[in-house]
Amino acid sequence: MVAGAGVTLHVKKITWFVGGRFVSKRYSKDDNSDTINNVYNSYDPFTTFDTRLAYQTFKHMSIGVQIDNLFNKQHSTITKPGQDNKRRGKCFFLGN
Repeated sequence: MVAGAGVTLHVKKITWFVGGRFVSKRYSKDDNSDTINNVYNSYDPFTTFDTRLAYQTFKHMSIGVQIDNLFNKQHSTITKPGQDNKRRGKCFFLGN
């Protein structure tokens, strides 16, 4: 199960967003027998939060900063076999 929610606040030329995402326990074996958590390649449940702040510079343009995985939650995700499943920690973006 994946669930997410967010809130956006607009005040004059400033827009602020904060959101979160919950991903429940996932299994890599058909019979769900891989139940050990907190080890490499286990797909533990996790929650992450993101935030974004933008300033409207012109009528149809804004500049902003975004932080994904705000609290630097380490987690794994399901990828192709043979690939490293560890996800990046906190990530910053600057752009328009």
